[in-house]
Amino acid sequence: MSVCQQRDISALCPSVQFLWGPTGRDCFGHGFSTRSGGVSYIPTLSSLNLFSSSKRRDPGAVVAENRRRLALHGGFHPLPLRLVKVNHASAVWVLGKPEPESYDSMVTNQRGVVLAAPGADCMPILFADPIKKVIGAAHAGK
Repeated sequence: MSVCQQRDISALCPSVQFLWGPTGRDCFGHGFSTRSGGVSYIPTLSSLNLFSSSKRRDPGAVVAENRRRLALHGGFHPLPLRLVKVNHASAVWVLGKPEPESYDSMVTNQRGVVLAAPGADCMPILFADPIKKVIGAAHAGK
């Protein structure tokens, strides 16, 4: 049975793979997901599509389910998850200030916020300042 014929998409795929960074969760939790364990109508995305754009046309419910799965396996709630809007430029969104139309990186000192940047054929970069308690995520590449 194909995904589009299922009513309950949450039971279709195996667990999300989440790889924790070397400092663990004690200071700034950080990690990387793989492309498995989600759902997608687009075979080339291998299932865990976390972004919706004109090039990635999974329905919003499918993307929301993948974000829910990522949060479940990453140990956080999906609502504070913020994803970089990839435009292959240099704009930065400082959370708490007005959100730009597009940006490739985000920084925040707000507790409980989860930042994410896609990798694929580009490089996700994570930043943390344990003194000022600031974190950042960036999408690097063209």
